[in-house]
Amino acid sequence: MAEEPLQTIFVGVGGRGRHYLEHLKDSPHVRPVALVDISREFLERERLAIGLPETACFTTLADALRHTPADAVGVTTHARLHAQFVREAILAGKHVLVEKPFTCDLAEAVRLVELADAKGVKIVVTQQIRYFRAELTMRRLMLEQAYGPPGFGHMHHYKPRSGHYPMSEHMQLWQMTVHEIDSLMSVLAQHKVTRVFGYSFEPSWGNWPTPSSAVATIEFDGSIPFTLVSTSQARGSAYEFRIECAQATLVQRGPLQDIPTTLHAEYQDGSVAPLPLDAEGIDVEPGDGINWVARLLHNYVVEGVEPEVSGRRNLDVLRVTDAIIRSTETGQAVSLDVSA
Repeated sequence: MAEEPLQTIFVGVGGRGRHYLEHLKDSPHVRPVALVDISREFLERERLAIGLPETACFTTLADALRHTPADAVGVTTHARLHAQFVREAILAGKHVLVEKPFTCDLAEAVRLVELADAKGVKIVVTQQIRYFRAELTMRRLMLEQAYGPPGFGHMHHYKPRSGHYPMSEHMQLWQMTVHEIDSLMSVLAQHKVTRVFGYSFEPSWGNWPTPSSAVATIEFDGSIPFTLVSTSQARGSAYEFRIECAQATLVQRGPLQDIPTTLHAEYQDGSVAPLPLDAEGIDVEPGDGINWVARLLHNYVVEGVEPEVSGRRNLDVLRVTDAIIRSTETGQAVSLDVSA
């Protein structure tokens, strides 16, 4: 088993699913063996691209599970459909690799984790940005307190997307901001989130069917607040992740399509020191993250090594996301204690 890839049925092979298939077709960790989609055009295109027979194509997951020996199911459908296919896979006794967000509903995600535990199957969520080399370097520096303890900071991501995400409530929060929340929580792994005050909204000139933008203050224990600005309807690209520490400021900029990532320390005297990225981690290239997370699922299933992006651990990220929604609805800060 340890030498063999997990034989995997993939549900949703257009859009994001197409990238999974392209990068996993020869993977030593997860191997596509059947495809599921309501579009026969997508099925035909992808089964030819990865070399599967016509008999490996299905329009329902139930049929694929009935006719295909498999270890796992990869769910790469639109976000609002994740929960139903994850549940179907779990009930069939299959492990799950699911594109972020795990679900668009915290309570449903909790129920799925409980069901997976009862069935003895594993869930891994593709939250790969936390494994980028810049994020891992920042995390190490925070754990080492290389510049002293953190005091406050911000993460601002202005993304000019050509159109809105597939339909869901609070589409920016569930389909993009979850990545940023996950990265922030990963870098500050030694701290717990204690309070969230946020607002999911559409700009006055916006035209998305549900909110394209979110702002939030996420407070960690020790009274360490971070501000988050997350939008996919910006007019220009910008990204900055800034942590103010006792002895220096740690700044990451630019993990965007055409802007290289930089990481540096800024000091009170005005000097700036560029920082090398740790060797271990994902280089920001297409498919790197998919392959990395596929390996994590394989190790989880075969060796029992639970990754930080397991379904159970991803609940912490969903709790913060859900808190921003509740804060939006009430106009009040939401107190919570996210487990380490």
